[in-house]
Amino acid sequence: MGNCNIIGCEECPDNGLCQKCFDSFTLSGDQTTCDCSTNQVNYNGTGCLTCLEGQYWSTTLQVCRECSANCSECTGLKTCSACVAPYTLTDSGVCFCDGYTDGDGNCVVCSNSNEFFNGTECETCGSYCDTCSTPSGDCTACQSNFSIIDGKCACPLGWYDQNSAGTCVEATVVCSTGYYNDGQDNCVQCGTECAECEDFTAECTVCNGDLDVNPFDSTECGDCFYSVGPVDAPTGCIKTPYSDTRVIEPYPAGTTTLDWRDWDVINGMEN
Repeated sequence: MGNCNIIGCEECPDNGLCQKCFDSFTLSGDQTTCDCSTNQVNYNGTGCLTCLEGQYWSTTLQVCRECSANCSECTGLKTCSACVAPYTLTDSGVCFCDGYTDGDGNCVVCSNSNEFFNGTECETCGSYCDTCSTPSGDCTACQSNFSIIDGKCACPLGWYDQNSAGTCVEATVVCSTGYYNDGQDNCVQCGTECAECEDFTAECTVCNGDLDVNPFDSTECGDCFYSVGPVDAPTGCIKTPYSDTRVIEPYPAGTTTLDWRDWDVINGMEN
C-alpha cells in the first residue's frame, strides 16, 4: 500500500500520491490531500465532521460551538462569513440589522425604497412619494413635479393633480370679487365677513365695514377676538390683547379670585 503520510488517505501507492481517501473525505485533483467539503472539519484525520448551521469547529475544545448572534456561517466566534436573513454582514464580520426591530426583537428590513416601517410591518409610502421616514410615513422625496407639503406629496401652490393623472396642472380660473380659486380651478366664497381674499390661500385682504382680519384665522374678519370671563359664559371680549406680550385668558367657571392685572379690564366691562 505504501505510506505517503496523507491525512485521511486510505490507499497510498509507493509514488506518494493518494489513491483513495477514507469515507467523507474528497481526494484533491493532484492526489496530494484528502479534503473535507465546505463547512466540514477534519476530525483527527478519521473523517469529516459537519457542524450544524450557525456553529463552527473549535480546534481548542474539539467541539462545535455556536457562532455569534444572527450568524449562520462562521469560522470562529468573531469571524462570521454569512448572516441569518435579513441581517447584514459588516466588513468586520459582525451581523447587524440594517432596518428596524419589531416588538418581539425581530429584524425587519423593508424591501423597497418607497416603504417605511410603521412599528409593526413595512407599509408603502403615500401617493407620488419615492422615500419616506419611519415610523411616521412622512415623505422625504417626491416624484417629479410634486412637492412635500405637510409630509405628503402634492402639487405646488396654484397647481393641482387633474384627474389624479400624476401631472400637476396650473390653476388659472379667475373668480369674481368675494370668491377665490381654491387651487383646483373651483371658485369658493371668501370667509366670514371677508369682502376680498387671496387665491389659493383664502387669506382675507379686505373686510366688510370696519371689521378687522382675525389674528387667529386670517381667512375671517370680526371685531371680537379675545374673550374674557368664565369659559362657559364669557362676559365680553376685547379687540386687541391686554398687552403686547400677554393675552387675558378666559377664567374657568366658579373662579372666585382674579389676577390683579386683569381687574381694570374685567371690572370696566362688568360696569
